[in-house]
Amino acid sequence: LGVRRIEVFRRPVVSVLAIGSELTDDPEEAGDGKTLNTHAPMVLSFLSALPCVPRYAGLVPDDLGLVSGALERALSSSDMVLTIGGSSVGDTDVTSLLHGSGNWFFVQGLQLQPGRVGGVAVMNGKPVVMLPALIHSTVNVFNYLAVPILGRLGSFDPEQLVHTTRAVLAEGLRFTKYVDFRKVVWVRLERDGERTLCRPMVSESSAFSTIALSDGYLEVPPFKDVLERGEVVTVRRPSWVFAVPAR
Repeated sequence: LGVRRIEVFRRPVVSVLAIGSELTDDPEEAGDGKTLNTHAPMVLSFLSALPCVPRYAGLVPDDLGLVSGALERALSSSDMVLTIGGSSVGDTDVTSLLHGSGNWFFVQGLQLQPGRVGGVAVMNGKPVVMLPALIHSTVNVFNYLAVPILGRLGSFDPEQLVHTTRAVLAEGLRFTKYVDFRKVVWVRLERDGERTLCRPMVSESSAFSTIALSDGYLEVPPFKDVLERGEVVTVRRPSWVFAVPAR
């Protein structure tokens, strides 16, 4: 072909920093006043299916000095950092650290439900995405904020890695709160003769099993408060969540 030079992109390094005095990475300590840190391995698994180099930056307690040091170390060896937990309003949260560090860019509060307390800052010229601790919010903010930013860093289009299925809604849905937000509803897929049905899995934002047992999710746009039974909807299946190899 006569092509001797091509442009290539280095895969961005993404560090994951878990925050919480109640957490432990040791299964032997779980249940003895400690909660096993399950979110960080999950997020690292998602990242491993994307064009990046994931790194675990460790687990730190709710101490601003320790969080600040861990964040600085992670930023020094990464192109992007994801923090898990500590994204609500409070003196010991990573939110107050990032907001009070003189960063030129800081956003907290997303029009996304679950996930409204997520946020992002630019620290030392690098993005820091704050993933909330409740599992549905963790996954949603990862999907809707962290992945698009990673796509810009790594020069890839995340939408090319999202598989979609058209399905008929088996049950109607009505939203009475956060109507003006983008809403995410996890669903199960079922075969009904020639049709594919999707059944909503409505649960609390802390229910890990809902995501684990789902086949995808619906993205309900802002100001849409009703989905009718029998309506044809699009079920989204990101390859990094559903273990489909990245293309």
